[in-house]
Amino acid sequence: MKYKALKQYSDDEINRIIESHNDEEIKLLPMSLGEYHTNLEYVQNFCIYLLETSYNDEVRANAILGLSYLARRFKKLDKKVIPYLQREKQNNKKFYERVEYSIEDINLFLNWS
Repeated sequence: MKYKALKQYSDDEINRIIESHNDEEIKLLPMSLGEYHTNLEYVQNFCIYLLETSYNDEVRANAILGLSYLARRFKKLDKKVIPYLQREKQNNKKFYERVEYSIEDINLFLNWS
């Protein structure tokens, strides 16, 4: 993944991207929301939604990364994310390092073992 600054989206832009079902646009959304959005629960639930519904490995890896951004910013996540973290770590071979590093960050920021 090539690094570029994350765009901060308005609620209208977020809804447009979600409704587009375009993986190229959606794949950056969980990271942007994790970095900028003020509603922890909304972003956490959106990331879980992506983890439950996306067939795209990169979208799911970025959903885990978005959760790590939330953990860093808010110093909390609901423990309901744990099975998703475990499943993605086990199954996402294509983006394993991104998933692994994101989970390590979550564990660090939240003092989870």
